Amino acid sequence: AINLSINFWFVTPLVFPTMAPELHPALEGLFNIVIAWGALFSGFLSDSRKPAMLPFCIGTAFLTNVFLLPYLALRTPWPSTPVPREDITASDDVLKVAEGKLLPLSMTAVLGLSLLWAAVGRGGDYGGVAERATALWEMITHTDRLPPSFRGDCLAL
Repeated sequence: AINLSINFWFVTPLVFPTMAPELHPALEGLFNIVIAWGALFSGFLSDSRKPAMLPFCIGTAFLTNVFLLPYLALRTPWPSTPVPREDITASDDVLKVAEGKLLPLSMTAVLGLSLLWAAVGRGGDYGGVAERATALWEMITHTDRLPPSFRGDCLAL
């Protein structure tokens, strides 16, 4: 998990390739897709309903959908009258980022780069797309807790 975090959004492998831990590119791609998916939930930070979204946002860093779905089920219904702007607890800067157009566009770019990295990242040392997909499936179904937690996220969708 630490090595995946070091390679977060491919910064270390692309900027400092000799310092980056070498992991299977398909696993790195999946990890970055899950993180980008979790980042999209930041739009809920401007939701003034109870319970507060912040603890659930922190939880999405570990198991995205496992935390999002309970939040959606537990939050209070939307009021019949609009919520006054001054009752929204998030700062204006958070709202600008979380509800702006740049966040989903940049996370879509991360998705595309992650898929590309999973398919061809780190050269041919990991085989073609079919071999990488097979290796990823093996990691998801038969290894330590991190890849199966990604599987849990996908199943919770």
